[in-house]
Amino acid sequence: MTYSASRAASGQFLIRAALAAAIALPFAHPAAAAQMTARPLPPNARFAVGHRALGSDVIRRLTHSRKARAASKVAHFAYPYGLAADSRGNVYVTNFNANSVSLIAPSFHATKGVITQGLTSPISVAVDPLGYVFVGSVAGGNGYVTKFLAAQPVLSITANASVPSSIAVDEFDDLYIVGNGGIAADDPYGNSIFGLEYTGYNIISVAVGNGNVYGFLNDNYLVGNGSVLLRSGGLQAIVGPAGSVTPVGAACGDTLCWYSDSTNDTLTVSTGNGTNSTSLGYQPAGVAYDSLHKRVFVADPVNNTVHVYNPQTLALEKTIT
Repeated sequence: MTYSASRAASGQFLIRAALAAAIALPFAHPAAAAQMTARPLPPNARFAVGHRALGSDVIRRLTHSRKARAASKVAHFAYPYGLAADSRGNVYVTNFNANSVSLIAPSFHATKGVITQGLTSPISVAVDPLGYVFVGSVAGGNGYVTKFLAAQPVLSITANASVPSSIAVDEFDDLYIVGNGGIAADDPYGNSIFGLEYTGYNIISVAVGNGNVYGFLNDNYLVGNGSVLLRSGGLQAIVGPAGSVTPVGAACGDTLCWYSDSTNDTLTVSTGNGTNSTSLGYQPAGVAYDSLHKRVFVADPVNNTVHVYNPQTLALEKTIT
């Protein structure tokens, strides 16, 4: 199945509309980040032919069958947007135009439709340390996050999830949801911990790393300097490196964070003290960091691909279709 440009454009329009709505909220610029008050946060089977000799007609039929299967092979991604990596190096990819989640194995082999049940325009994904997969769906103005185990839904979270454009989960299984310009959180049972925080700062994406929660903000509203929200015993704002205009995708490791800019088409790695950016040549979306194999993945929605980069140099290593 080939997804038309119109379908891709419609997905792009809906996502951009959701982000635009969040960014357009009333804004009150802080005098300085330092003046902010910290807020506490609560076997697949294998077919064996054997050792028998195959006749030429059988070989021809097998060859023809393989060619036919290859020719009818569908794409693994349909407007891929959200990305998340688990502890084994698998990367989950939301397909906005196919209402499904695909999986990229550490070998880079992609499998489509590993999660399909109960998804409507999935836009974000996160994986907790136990292997539960959280998927955020847009569903018009009534978004929700579904928690999955072995591709089966086990919990639906609607609180704070009207537009779950970015989600992340920490080691305590607390889920952080970006929507309508702020960050909200829910505990493992779907109970709201607190409402939207820092809504005036127009948060675009969220990531968890090294025991902290980081929010990536829209640079347009921060006078040329991005900021990062940090959770370490409490939620507080700190001055971060120069940000990007629309950091729609983000991921963090122990010492580094990576974020994509869908306005300037760049990928940036940040240490907190400085940054390094590279031009991508396409409009990026979600970002995931595979800490086991040291890889950064970036979604390319319009081209229905996912690209793999070196986490330090940001050099392109592979493109997955």
